[in-house]
Amino acid sequence: MIRPRRGADDDEEDDEFENKNGINVVNNVVHSFYLEPIPFDEGTYMGYMDNYIITIEAKLMATNPGRVEGFKRDAAALVNKVLGNFGQYEFYLGESKDGDAMIMPLHYRSDGTQYFYAFKDGVKAQHRK
Repeated sequence: MIRPRRGADDDEEDDEFENKNGINVVNNVVHSFYLEPIPFDEGTYMGYMDNYIITIEAKLMATNPGRVEGFKRDAAALVNKVLGNFGQYEFYLGESKDGDAMIMPLHYRSDGTQYFYAFKDGVKAQHRK
């Protein structure tokens, strides 16, 4: 049985109890979209993000040129935010493991709630059956 992680309501005792009873506690976004954890050091992350930003910028130039400056500004802000507290983030990549795909940083709020960052310009609609 799989039960999505509730966030702040989950505590370690609850997780241990449930795992002993055959229930796997998972992050529902990671589980539902088959995201894979990917290890990064700061230099590798920066290199990857530089290439990713260039890729999305090129796509935006062809489809929505008015969005390019806003995307570049928002992307730089997120990269700087992540680098400022790099050790507090986990990084995930989609199941395709496409080298041009978006890396989604996962962070935790002070109450333990998990959240991802994603660039709306890099998200493709996906319809699940």
